[in-house]
Amino acid sequence: MRIVVLLLTCLLLLHCKSVKKNSTVSVDELIQEHFEGKAQVHYNESKSFALCWSSYKGTLLKPGNSLDYGIIDVSAKKMVYREQKYNATVEWVNDTIVKVKSNPGVRSKDEQINRAMALYYINVRTLEKSTDLDL
Repeated sequence: MRIVVLLLTCLLLLHCKSVKKNSTVSVDELIQEHFEGKAQVHYNESKSFALCWSSYKGTLLKPGNSLDYGIIDVSAKKMVYREQKYNATVEWVNDTIVKVKSNPGVRSKDEQINRAMALYYINVRTLEKSTDLDL
């Protein structure tokens, strides 16, 4: 009798694991989870990645716009990159490159650092950031 109970328990656990592996999350569910469903979504040309963002207007206590954005790998069905920026915009440059442009509130004495904070590109496949478009 113990062997039967043990065998049934093992089969039940194996079945639960296989069901969990086969369950998939949609892009809409990821947007709901990370952005509470309040995000704009733009896919790249091949529809393999989705750029999602939500922007919040400034208030008297916190002037400036706040941008919350993320990159979703559609085939892997997961958020691969997420960031928040102040006074920023994001857009697709081509099928694999996202351009992030912002107006930093605090500036450095080093102009190279200022340029890197104001404009950079993200390769969605490698998640490498660069100030040059040659990724």
